[in-house]
Amino acid sequence: MGAFKSAVITKKGQELLAKVVAGTTKLEFTKIKVSDTKLSGDLASMTGIGTIKQEEKVASVVRKNGSNVTVSASFSNQTLGQGYYVRNLGLYANDPQAGEILYSISVADESTATADYMPPFNGIGVSSLMVDLVTAVSNASSVKVNVDPTAGATVAQIVNLQEQIDDVKSFVGYESSDVYGVEIDFPNRRFTRIAGAENLTAGADFDKLNPWGGRKRCILADDGTVLAYRGETGYTEAGATTVELKKTVDGAEKTYASGTKVQVMVEQPVFYVKAVPVSSKNATSGKGKQYTKGRFYISPTPKAGFTAKYSSKATKEEAPKPSGNGGGSYNIGDIVNFTGCLHYTSSTASGVAYGCKAGQAKVTNKAEGAVHPYHLQAISGKGSTVYGWVNAGDISGKTGGGSAKTYTVVKRDTLSKIAKKYGTTVDTLVKLNGIKNKNLINIGQVIKLP
Repeated sequence: MGAFKSAVITKKGQELLAKVVAGTTKLEFTKIKVSDTKLSGDLASMTGIGTIKQEEKVASVVRKNGSNVTVSASFSNQTLGQGYYVRNLGLYANDPQAGEILYSISVADESTATADYMPPFNGIGVSSLMVDLVTAVSNASSVKVNVDPTAGATVAQIVNLQEQIDDVKSFVGYESSDVYGVEIDFPNRRFTRIAGAENLTAGADFDKLNPWGGRKRCILADDGTVLAYRGETGYTEAGATTVELKKTVDGAEKTYASGTKVQVMVEQPVFYVKAVPVSSKNATSGKGKQYTKGRFYISPTPKAGFTAKYSSKATKEEAPKPSGNGGGSYNIGDIVNFTGCLHYTSSTASGVAYGCKAGQAKVTNKAEGAVHPYHLQAISGKGSTVYGWVNAGDISGKTGGGSAKTYTVVKRDTLSKIAKKYGTTVDTLVKLNGIKNKNLINIGQVIKLP
């Protein structure tokens, strides 16, 4: 939204404010109105803002501090027949003696740019205007928060509500049939299946679910093409095919002769996870809290607040495990993308798990070959709260630090898109990364950048 000059409280607003200070009434904001009139002169003496183009009831009033509040409203052009420039915002309030009065005026600063334009409805896309007015009220405790239930919700309110709903779901349990969970009572070593996993038994029941039963053993050619899945014609674990196989690659049929070298892999379908601490205690070592009870959820479909995990083809030795093995892919000082939800007090299997948030973090130590091979410390302001040893599989790539730059492939990426984004060429990326098929890259693959 365009820049606005500081709000001016009108004389009527000042009179109402004096009544509030005297304790004879409380402030009750009613509406925010918009006009495109070019106002001049003494704004404080005005009782209106010119020709009103739109007006909306107040959607929320939030106390910002002891003497200021933020008043919000949401505007839409869905019923607007003619567009206009958003030059003035008028905040209205209820005076017990004078009725509804103009409390303050905010005027667009057009010294460097034209005011924002609210277009008429074109019958296709709806345009919205979200207004947050911060205004002085002398004493925020004297504001009467009385929001009309017919007022439109602002985006911030909707996002905040959804976050609250997601948090509540985490604790009271998910009702979706495709969310499976387990509650772990660590001190008592008690495991209880919850959500969609309740009443399921190990083995056959979970084999029907995609995160577990969807795993498929397959053979891959050196160019990354899946030639056959276990049980299909041509599948072999002898290291080379014994029959000729034809596959569609990049839209064209390609023939793989008998004797083509292959690798046995395990294809793991993508799944989504969330960890929710139920209770904790002060850590006996390290920093922060230590889980005493937690709920851990998994779903084959995206859910709000869940983190995507493993959409890959990996060898049996490399198949995703809760405690991935290191291997020295990252160096101390690297800034990395941490995608997990747990960190540990030790790099060994005896390390105690803590809950934490994903985000950017710095590698502060490493233990090659350990169960939890990297020690991470969260980067302030980048979302993560990690401070401890983590699994290698919970790091998706570097974002800075160290001597080499990398990029982690996401859904719908191509080498052409990556090359364009980083100002290089496809051929350069192919040579730098030893890529055999420039048309085939996998989600989660780390691409070295020049």
